[in-house]
Amino acid sequence: MRNKEDEKLRKIAVERYLNGEAPKTICSSMHKSSSWLLKWVDRHDPNDPQWYCTGWIMRRKKEKENKEKGSLLRKRGTPGSSPRR
Repeated sequence: MRNKEDEKLRKIAVERYLNGEAPKTICSSMHKSSSWLLKWVDRHDPNDPQWYCTGWIMRRKKEKENKEKGSLLRKRGTPGSSPRR
């Protein structure tokens, strides 16, 4: 399964980076670009055990967008409602 292999590579690459290995060394040994490595380093979240999962990322992104929309609605009030006087 390709996704599982990709997820494993992401975890390994970020772990190597966090352990102080040079990005150039990591990228050349894994045949990946520096932008790929930096993308996963940015997405790394030590509080989220599934930060490296493909489907999980999309769900988190949607959850974040929904939270932002919800907070905007709470600030503005319900559409169509008039302010109390």
